[in-house]
Amino acid sequence: MVVKLKQRKGRRGTSLFLAWWADGKWNYEFLKMRLIGEKLKDRETLRLAEKIRLNREEELESAGRGLAPSFKRKMSIIQFYENLDKTGQNWRTLKHHLSEFPAARVAVSSVNESWARDFREFLLSRLSANSARVIFATMKAALRYAVKEKILSQNPAAFVAPIKSTEIETQYLTSAEVKRLAATPCPDPELKRAFLFCCHTGLRISDVRALKWENYQDGKLRYRQKKTKGFEYLELPKDGPADRLLSANKSNLPFIFKLPGENSVSRYLKRWAAAAGIKKNLHFHMSRHTAATLMLERGADLYTVSKVLGHKDIGTTQRYAKVVDAKKREALASLPDIDFNLEPAPAAKDEKKIERMEFFKQAK
Repeated sequence: MVVKLKQRKGRRGTSLFLAWWADGKWNYEFLKMRLIGEKLKDRETLRLAEKIRLNREEELESAGRGLAPSFKRKMSIIQFYENLDKTGQNWRTLKHHLSEFPAARVAVSSVNESWARDFREFLLSRLSANSARVIFATMKAALRYAVKEKILSQNPAAFVAPIKSTEIETQYLTSAEVKRLAATPCPDPELKRAFLFCCHTGLRISDVRALKWENYQDGKLRYRQKKTKGFEYLELPKDGPADRLLSANKSNLPFIFKLPGENSVSRYLKRWAAAAGIKKNLHFHMSRHTAATLMLERGADLYTVSKVLGHKDIGTTQRYAKVVDAKKREALASLPDIDFNLEPAPAAKDEKKIERMEFFKQAK
């Protein structure tokens, strides 16, 4: 298949585009590149456009044979990952560890089970099991794109044992600690308002950042979760804490909350906790743990709490039930110790019979 590089003159210069004949019609791809009349710059633009033309030509020919083009098969795994252009904390973390993994320079078509196993061990050597599990799963997802683009025939990471997670203690705030935070000034008042709001609703910080006033009408909060993409519906008690916190500031239009960047959030939370005399490592997700735990402590059932938090699987919510069980044990242990001075229980009938037999033996 022949792909041609075409030019079209316009008022802002000469635009470049690709054209090829397939399936009985002309197909076009505009490159968003222009010749502006400057010799050196135009020469470099044409060079790049020609490279794109060659790659596209090979890509179309390979697609007809059910193969990935050679330029995709030859790119390194880290180049392939960067071309995916994924966002999100897990993808950013994966990029960081890939950049420090020596074997990330191999061609993506050379990635095999041995490579995946080495990357798994590399992650475990520098991360906790739980963190390594998430990043390895993200790497597995990235390799699925390589399979989809026919660079790999199968996902090599699928044959490597997943990393098992280890149970960690769920950190949360008690009701008394939430009240202490509420009574303590925070370096950023909007951060304080958002954090306390999440302590009463269980929302994630990503969802709080995206909330607009149009999401809150007639006491009902309607929003789509950033993490799961699921649509959530939450009716807030009228004049309750969450409702009052929402209405405390309406100057951030169109957003409900105006929060600082991630680094500032972490720094302000630590200063706020210290000022309130709270020794725990305060982070924003702790507000979500706090909401779940306090609801369960006050008698809410797991299913309801799961729906409030937007969990797809109730098993995710069950970890909070363990915290509540621990509180129950603490409550039982707090009961006063009593010296009961119990008398020995009466002997059983068989024991009395044995005692009589022993008495007669001694009498003889």
